[in-house]
Amino acid sequence: MIPRSRFRPQPHRSLSRVTRRLTVALACVAFASTGAVTTTPSSAAPAPATHAHALARPAGSVFLTARDLHAVRRLHARGLSPAAAIAQIRRHRSPAVKVSTRSVASMVPMHGGLCSYWTPQWAPDVDGSGRLIPTRCGDTTFGWTKIMLKHGVTNMTLVQRLYQQQPTKVVGSQLEYDGFVVQSSDLSIVLPVRAVVETSGYSLRRGESSPDGMILGTNTVYCVTGAPLCPVWINLL
Repeated sequence: MIPRSRFRPQPHRSLSRVTRRLTVALACVAFASTGAVTTTPSSAAPAPATHAHALARPAGSVFLTARDLHAVRRLHARGLSPAAAIAQIRRHRSPAVKVSTRSVASMVPMHGGLCSYWTPQWAPDVDGSGRLIPTRCGDTTFGWTKIMLKHGVTNMTLVQRLYQQQPTKVVGSQLEYDGFVVQSSDLSIVLPVRAVVETSGYSLRRGESSPDGMILGTNTVYCVTGAPLCPVWINLL
């Protein structure tokens, strides 16, 4: 006969087993509801910047060409407030930009997935010296394709506004046109922007001259920050 003591309940052992099972069950429920394991603050990774922040345009910022910024600063030195000086320059100096109503997608004729290298994406712009500047489709090393894909600029109005002045710098066969996003309250520079124009009519990459007889035109447009991509809000100016 088996001693009755073998069938006596073991309260401590039973309670410990139930506690362990209950703890495991609660942990599984918590994991299923959160989808992740809780980490301590010291091991948690910093939260990435939100998409909304990437799209945020600095409050009170305006875009001015290098020519107009110089004029605004001169008026401000004479006693006008920055906002009043900007308004005066915009009213009397800056010509209106004629913007095509076509979308960016329709401006890029597609041929086997790529647009035509020499095709101008809109009518040639005229800079402050009277020079005709085409902005061609190009490829990843030149023109509108490079501007969009490498530098993230899809606002053609911004490109056209950069040409509302004479070149700010000449480097060999290339011309530079500078513009600045500034704070209208104190004229501090938020973001420099630059367009580079190639004045030759010959493409070293293609080994041929432009078929329309014009210069190659816009080489690139980029933000002078050291990073390849411009902030997203540059296209909202």
